[in-house]
Amino acid sequence: MGKLTFDHVVMILSWTLGYLGADRFYKGQTGLGVLKLITLGGTFVWRLIDAAYYTSHAGTSARATRNITP
Repeated sequence: MGKLTFDHVVMILSWTLGYLGADRFYKGQTGLGVLKLITLGGTFVWRLIDAAYYTSHAGTSARATRNITP
């Protein structure tokens, strides 16, 4: 079983709670998280764009090797 990495957690948060800005809060982008929360993910358009981006780029960031599970 593969390890859950930072990128995978962001992708999961984006698909499930992206309209609340959970993915942005997790990444430390509080301002964008609040904006996304207030606009409900930019009326769901911003949420879909982020989710598609994180899905296509999962495992390619500098933090991709950081394991979340012990």
